[in-house]
Amino acid sequence: EFKYLLVLFYDPSCPHCQNFMPVFEKIASNLKKESFILAKLDCVKNEKIANHFDIEAFPTVTLLKNNEKVVYEGERKEEDIEKWLREKTKPEFKKISTETDFEDFKKNNKVFLSYFGNDEKVIDKLIVVERQVDEIPMVIIDSDPLIKKYVDSGKKESIAIFKHFDDKKNILQDEITTENLIKFINIYMYPKVMEFSKENSHLIFTKRNPSLILFTNKND
Repeated sequence: EFKYLLVLFYDPSCPHCQNFMPVFEKIASNLKKESFILAKLDCVKNEKIANHFDIEAFPTVTLLKNNEKVVYEGERKEEDIEKWLREKTKPEFKKISTETDFEDFKKNNKVFLSYFGNDEKVIDKLIVVERQVDEIPMVIIDSDPLIKKYVDSGKKESIAIFKHFDDKKNILQDEITTENLIKFINIYMYPKVMEFSKENSHLIFTKRNPSLILFTNKND
């Protein structure tokens, strides 16, 4: 369900676990605004799951990342774990500076999000969004000629979605916030009309988009 999940595997009777639990809960509180999802698992009650993840010591802090397991092996300090988690989940956005590279990328990707600008605060917001949304590639364009050619919105910083269907291009008109970015992506990255199927059902029911469903006979 989640792209990244930080899990604390613990034994309730373990003194080390008892000492570390308040630290882990503080980390969860600190990282909530950065869209990290944290969980804890009682390995006594859930021995089968603990064995599945080869948990041999308590407490064990593990990052589940794209179905891979990465175990934290540093000191159990709040700032150390938060720094480690950010480093392990920080995306490397592709940077494009020429029209040729941009057109090639556009040709090879059915849909993608482009940030036109170089503000580190905006890039930090994109990092937070990328942790929640993994279905759409994101690129950075820091080139005045490309900004003028492809968005020309009069804004210093612009966010746009390019796609091979529907409107071909949509530009974010609202303020650049993580909430507005996620809403913008969920509205514009998918086709306006799609066939209802098992593969597409999650796009209709989990993205919180208003939908109309037309029931019709395929033979008509």
